[in-house]
Amino acid sequence: MNVLQIISSSALLGAERVVCELAANSHSKMHVCLINAKASLLEEFDHVLAANGACLHNIPCKSKFLIAAVLRLRDLIRDNEIQVVHSHGYKADAIAYLATLFFNCEVKLIASCHNWMTNTISEKCYKSIDLFLLRRFDSVVAISRDIRDELVASGVKGRVPVVDNGIDLKELKKPGDKSKLRALLGISPGELVVGCVASLTPEKCHSDLIDALFLLRSQKIYLKLILVGDGPCRNELEHKVAVLGLGGSISFLGHRQDARLLYHAFDVFALVSSKEGLPMALLEAMAACVSVVATSVGAIPTVVRSGINGVLVSPGSIHAISSAIGTLAADAGLRSRLASAGLETVTNGYSSDAMCESYDRIYTLVLNQR
Repeated sequence: MNVLQIISSSALLGAERVVCELAANSHSKMHVCLINAKASLLEEFDHVLAANGACLHNIPCKSKFLIAAVLRLRDLIRDNEIQVVHSHGYKADAIAYLATLFFNCEVKLIASCHNWMTNTISEKCYKSIDLFLLRRFDSVVAISRDIRDELVASGVKGRVPVVDNGIDLKELKKPGDKSKLRALLGISPGELVVGCVASLTPEKCHSDLIDALFLLRSQKIYLKLILVGDGPCRNELEHKVAVLGLGGSISFLGHRQDARLLYHAFDVFALVSSKEGLPMALLEAMAACVSVVATSVGAIPTVVRSGINGVLVSPGSIHAISSAIGTLAADAGLRSRLASAGLETVTNGYSSDAMCESYDRIYTLVLNQR
């Protein structure tokens, strides 16, 4: 079966990780198509996909008018005898939908809905257009039950399956030399580290995490916060850190190709988003055997059971976030127990193999539809 994954992206983030895991572990012959990717991102994808036999393509799309990209995708589908096009995100959904119109239903169309950002009027419009187009797809997959419910309410036809994200457990279980890694990051011996791997965007609420660290500092609890990721909020967050006098306690590492290695330098992983689907970073932290603090949004409560394999807090509650982090910081035994339980949870239910098997079944089911 020839399957084409298509995504419009500026960095290798959660949805992009899903594409990479599918390319690596699906039983189908995979092609991956990026829309207007920068050379650095193409390099990163090429490095990840090199060992998996997946074919990597890039379609330029510098204009808001998608006609040229649609025609390029049409040719790519025809030349590679693609049977299933699997899109991720509203721009990829639109281009994929228009390109497959040329094939009179011979090519099946599937979309995965990871989440929609609605911080601006433009993003809200894009979401409305996306939901309109998704009603015309052969199958639409949600990565959480909340997203499934929204899709159904919007009129998406047929059953909307939920497929949990999955990760490569083998890679994340390799800790390497933890002390050497921490030294490379400028972490002093005995220093307690809270880490967050997430794009610096409004819905990730890094400002709440910074406020929580400031509150802990006022209580004479001194921690190091490492933020891995980049995005439009970076300047604002760096300014806030400077104003609060936390420059020596908070490091902005930017986008890192070795982000998955860095989990092993953390004592606590914190993700305090206001909106999520099923975040890959959370699963990766748990697979790296790091204790986690996360907000109870999206599909996170289906993974994290508070007090058993992590700690759940209410979104936007600075006191709850600081209290959870402070409790874990003070109790190494608790961190260890939660981390071990978290690793077991991800190992048993959130592997890339399980995710790929689910998608392969959907591909087969859609291809057999008349």
